[in-house]
Amino acid sequence: MDVVLLVLGCIGAMINGGSLPWYSYLFGNFVNKIVASDKTQMMKDVRQISVYMVILAVVVVIGAYLEIMCWRIVGERSALRVRREYLKAVLRQEIGFFDTEVSTGEVMQSISSDVAQIQEVMGEKMAGFVHHVFTFIFGYVVGFRTSWRIALAVLAVTPVMMACGIAYKAIYGGLAANEEASYQPAGSVAQQAISSIRTVLSFVMEDRLADRYAEWLRKASPIGVKMGFAKGAGMGMIYLVTYSQWALALWYGAKLVAQGEIKGGDAIACFFGVMSTVFALIERFYDPTRGTITLDGQDLGSLNLKWLRSQIGLVGQEPILFAVSIIENVMMGKENATRQEAIAACTKANAHTFVLGLPDGYDTQVTKSI
Repeated sequence: MDVVLLVLGCIGAMINGGSLPWYSYLFGNFVNKIVASDKTQMMKDVRQISVYMVILAVVVVIGAYLEIMCWRIVGERSALRVRREYLKAVLRQEIGFFDTEVSTGEVMQSISSDVAQIQEVMGEKMAGFVHHVFTFIFGYVVGFRTSWRIALAVLAVTPVMMACGIAYKAIYGGLAANEEASYQPAGSVAQQAISSIRTVLSFVMEDRLADRYAEWLRKASPIGVKMGFAKGAGMGMIYLVTYSQWALALWYGAKLVAQGEIKGGDAIACFFGVMSTVFALIERFYDPTRGTITLDGQDLGSLNLKWLRSQIGLVGQEPILFAVSIIENVMMGKENATRQEAIAACTKANAHTFVLGLPDGYDTQVTKSI
């Protein structure tokens, strides 16, 4: 059963992951066709491209469904087996094992937190990995098909980006494992204190246990500082290489277009990523040095900035989440928002079903694993 699900999940990830490169290819052809002088032929070509885009959209719906459904089921089944076998292994141990090797809190931590991470890796993370592998492959297939010069220039920088990513994951992953291990004693103290709260109160041990808990937290805090430094430096380097790669593609593509060696649409097919700049201008994160941007005929520069931004909702590619519940994070997007409005916004964003699938639904506390 799992093999069938894995195969279907990989097929879905291949379709879904390869959709963006092929969409950029069709969009590049669209740009080339709309500049044609023969309007009749132009409309005929545009209609044909539109049909191809509709077909691509239908195929992507099927692929995305297979990708998400199959990998989530695989993750759930894997977590079920791991939890069952882990509990069997723990129950087979002698009594002395629980006195010297492991505590009840550590067992519960492993069953809940550790297995949840395994479930995430075997489900969504693995699906994302396969998805991006096929995006990478089809991206270069489309790139070499439209302009091998731009694709080759970008490919030359790819090993540097991969090296930065691998180094970042290795360093940050090691620190994350150390952080989790360092916080386990503190979690065990808290878990045992709360589960035995009557005994704690009877012996007036509240302050002593609180001090012991704080001591374990102080011991673990240096690792958190190291993780922050490693993540900041690693992500900074990755973004530096990424944006440098984009700059190279834009510069070289513009040069080839200016020399008449390729068409503008072919350059777009190789490099498709202008939407973030458009949104930045609309929200007036930047103001244009020349020309104007209008909204219903009104220059954006003449509108009240607070009012303008209150009318627009923008979610970045990697949004920052606060350490509160999901519903509270969503409600921060609008002043004096109600819970019903936040749920309605999640429904419109196709996130309602996903959120309800979390342990506490909209009241699930946001952590680094969400």
